[in-house]
Amino acid sequence: MSIEQIIELLLQHGSLGLFAAYLIFESHRLRKQQAETVEQFTAALEKLRGDSSSTETSLRLRYDGVIAQLQKEKEQAKDGLLDKVRALALRLAELEKKTEMILIQLESINGTISELKLREIARSTKGA
Repeated sequence: MSIEQIIELLLQHGSLGLFAAYLIFESHRLRKQQAETVEQFTAALEKLRGDSSSTETSLRLRYDGVIAQLQKEKEQAKDGLLDKVRALALRLAELEKKTEMILIQLESINGTISELKLREIARSTKGA
């Protein structure tokens, strides 16, 4: 059945036929409008999903960059601290050597003083 036949059939029923034609036309228009609205909504939703995904990717990259930078700074600080500890260990070893040398010299001086005291005692006992 063609559209003309349907319109003629509806026109034969008078005002009720016209009202039925109006209802059919309005129903068709509303379905078309609803389909367009759903299509627009779907497009907007897909755009939001894409924007959200893009933003999430951007944040992840930024987050990964910050973490990498912090790890690099941590390693640099660790290496710097390790170098300082090694330098202090070397300095401490040098100080220990110097302290040993000073102790040896003090023992030598102490031995010389003891020897001088013994000579002085020996002179004073000879002269008396």
